[in-house]
Parts: sequence; structure tokens; C-alpha cells
Amino acid sequence: MREELYDKVSHAERTYSIPGRAGKHISRLHEELAVQVDPRPGDSTWRQMRVLNPLVRCVRFAALTFSWYVLMCMAAGKIVELDPDEKQWIQKKRGEARKQSETK
Repeated sequence: MREELYDKVSHAERTYSIPGRAGKHISRLHEELAVQVDPRPGDSTWRQMRVLNPLVRCVRFAALTFSWYVLMCMAAGKIVELDPDEKQWIQKKRGEARKQSETK
């Protein structure tokens, strides 16, 4: 039954443009069935669902992790080291901004 369902879902995705949430559900079903059916070496869609989608997820996770790391390092001030003159200038500007907000 999984084989038949996979074939029908594949045909539906190739033939019709299913918009919105229903299209996402069909795509998700297609991905889940690709893992459960017998190997299909001649089917490029099966190969993509079976090999490329997990690879894409791993790359997305790595990019998210790296972005989080960079943002945390920036917040801690480890990536960009400022010269003492630049630090004083920033403190001066912050002080001026604080004084202006207090007077308002």
C-alpha cells in the first residue's frame, strides 16, 4: 500500500500545483513515504527525497548554529575589538543620548 500511495502522491505533486497548507501536507507525506518505500534507483524524485532533503536539513542546522555562534560572540564583544579611542567615543555618545532622553 505504501508503494501505491507513494506513486499516487508523486503523480499528484508532478501533475497539480497544490497551494497553501494542503500542498505542504502533501509534500510532507511524500517525504515520509520516500523513506518507507523500497529503493528506486531510476526515480530522481525518490533519490531527492531520500538523499537531498536530509542533507539540506543538516546544512540548515549548521547555518543556524553558526549564525547563533556569531551573534553570541558579537554580543559578547569577542569578534570586533575596539580601540580605546573608539570605546571612549561610544561611551561619550551613549552619555549624550542618555542626557537627551532625561531632559525630554
